[in-house]
Amino acid sequence: MKHFLILTFLCFWAFACTSDKQLEEKSDYRGTVQNVSVQSFKISAEDSSDQQAITDSLPSWLPIEEYSKVFDNQGRKERETIGALYNTDAPDTLVYTYDEEGKLFEKKLKTSQPSNNRLTKYMYNVDDQLNAINVLLPDGTIDSVFLYNYDSEGTLRSINEFHNPEDYEEFVPTLIRKYFYTVKNMLRIDHYPKNPYTGKHYYAKRITRKFKPDGQLFEEKIESGGTSVYKYEYNKAGLVISVLTYDDANQLIEKAEFEYDIYGNTVLKTFQSDVDLYSFRCEYTYDDLQNWIEKKIFIADEVAPSYVVKRSFTYQS
Repeated sequence: MKHFLILTFLCFWAFACTSDKQLEEKSDYRGTVQNVSVQSFKISAEDSSDQQAITDSLPSWLPIEEYSKVFDNQGRKERETIGALYNTDAPDTLVYTYDEEGKLFEKKLKTSQPSNNRLTKYMYNVDDQLNAINVLLPDGTIDSVFLYNYDSEGTLRSINEFHNPEDYEEFVPTLIRKYFYTVKNMLRIDHYPKNPYTGKHYYAKRITRKFKPDGQLFEEKIESGGTSVYKYEYNKAGLVISVLTYDDANQLIEKAEFEYDIYGNTVLKTFQSDVDLYSFRCEYTYDDLQNWIEKKIFIADEVAPSYVVKRSFTYQS
């Protein structure tokens, strides 16, 4: 139970501290400081804990070996290299290509197992909105397809997802996500997966997100069998300081709180449920441009860190 809760919190930590990713991720570094920008950086982590169960439960976004990025002269990701625990032969590599207008055009994934290689192609409509994403297998055939549909005002209304070649050939989406903007500052997303036996789509899940006038998400309700409601609070810098989770009966069942240093990096995370209380503390070492180059992660009241994450930057003028 203890390790399950730690895993739950670590996954939630990743969700609460990162924004949604669609085409390009928000860089975790200070890009341009006094006309100096990041050309590349490497990140690595080492497990200094004997708690192997916790190590096994670490989410994929915290690498145990090495993770590096290289950026072009416009600050866009050009290449990523990922060395993971399960990949001992060679690291995975992602290579990004952009069109003449600067939009992401292709993403190539190369792995130690050629059968796992993927080519992702991005297409846009005449208004430069993402229109389709095609993921291709090594032989050039379809692995998955995502089709984006907009109304006459350019508002996203649905995404049709095809997660296998058969569904795409029959043009029957594996999953349909429908977007509704019926109330100001509120978004509703309904999920309609395909029944594999009947071939028909059925209502399975509803996500309702409420935003403040400045665009901050302050409440999210997920209805799928049961109901979970998440309420977010922010500090003046716009960083999440607490997330409260409520059940079907509107009873508070979980509470997560976050504290940050002057650079906006999380230094303390606490997670409290009706079962127990856990905390994670981080200590940082910064370079001259205020990019952190070492992060020590302490679980609960440990004196020695359980994990040490290191980053090295290469800057270009």
